[in-house]
Amino acid sequence: MGRQRHQYSHDLRVLFVQKHHRGLGYKKIAKILEMSAGSVRNIVKYYKKHGHSVVSPRSGRKTITDVRQDRRIVREVEANRFVSATRLAVQVEANIGRKISAWTIRARIHAAELNGRTARKNPYLSKKHRRARLAYAKKYDHLTTEQWDDVLFTDEARVELHGSTGRVSVWHRTHEAFSDKCVLPTFKSGRQSVMVWASICGNGVGTLHICSESVTGEYYRHVLRSEIPVTRLLNDLPPATAFVQDNAPAHRAKLTKKCAKELNLEDLGHPAQSPDLNPIENV
Repeated sequence: MGRQRHQYSHDLRVLFVQKHHRGLGYKKIAKILEMSAGSVRNIVKYYKKHGHSVVSPRSGRKTITDVRQDRRIVREVEANRFVSATRLAVQVEANIGRKISAWTIRARIHAAELNGRTARKNPYLSKKHRRARLAYAKKYDHLTTEQWDDVLFTDEARVELHGSTGRVSVWHRTHEAFSDKCVLPTFKSGRQSVMVWASICGNGVGTLHICSESVTGEYYRHVLRSEIPVTRLLNDLPPATAFVQDNAPAHRAKLTKKCAKELNLEDLGHPAQSPDLNPIENV
């Protein structure tokens, strides 16, 4: 690294020039102001050459990467949003033949408005799932707000006893949090958990049932028989109640379908891998 030059204030530089105009030599000025004679000489010469003593802004150190390499870094991140800056630095070093830090890589990524964030998690959606979701939305698009208020949304919630809360980072722009490239798919897990059943509708919440055993078709029938009548009364729901549940095996069981008919429940169905279409998921 080259020797760093001392930057004198503008007022002091003007004072050097004024004393020189009064006939004082470089050494005399330097002695009076306790500066080096070389500094005084350089400032006076600068004034004679440019007609002023204001120093032009300095360009600073040249960046280690050029514009083309910066674009390549951004393309690599956009192709793989989960690549780490450290790993990308190794790749760039191999391409340019020079040492480059992960901090420099992050600076180039941030300049493209890509920021490191914790990746959101979404259920995996195949093309078949997407088509089913669209068809479901179109099927019930005609329902009014008042009609949706009378729909009972139900679900079981798993409380993991020893679940992992690990986070994964991802590069994304402000509006890309739920972009396919930036979310982690979630899949069903066989971990041990405690389960509760609950429901909500436009008028409020239903009863909460703590499941004392695994939710089979037979046990789920018990839940519906014990909770639906009370929930109807609490929320003033019509005798023929439309309700939504996901596609868990217990929900598709013959016992469940028979029980739903007995309780005058109209199952609106539910596309696979679509918990976001059931508002109770947010409760």
